[in-house]
Amino acid sequence: MKYGSVPATLIGRLAIQKGLQRGGIGTVLLVRALQKAHSLGRESGSRIVVVDTISEDARTFYRKCGFQDLNNDRNQLFFDLRRVEEMAQKAGHAV
Repeated sequence: MKYGSVPATLIGRLAIQKGLQRGGIGTVLLVRALQKAHSLGRESGSRIVVVDTISEDARTFYRKCGFQDLNNDRNQLFFDLRRVEEMAQKAGHAV
């Protein structure tokens, strides 16, 4: 999907120590970050969250959480903030 100019929030350096990965902590942190971005987006006008991924593992994680490629750049993904409630419910978190 190609967007023109869309107000966005950038999540930078959200990571879990290697030994603690795959335990669900990353999903919890991401849901909380998206919930915060959603809440602040109501005031700031932000419509999407953007992440710059550093590895294939990170891209796989974000894609499993509903992120999509941004402008055909496989390292930069986005999440539509209108989907935060749906994502939080799937992860078992209240919005």
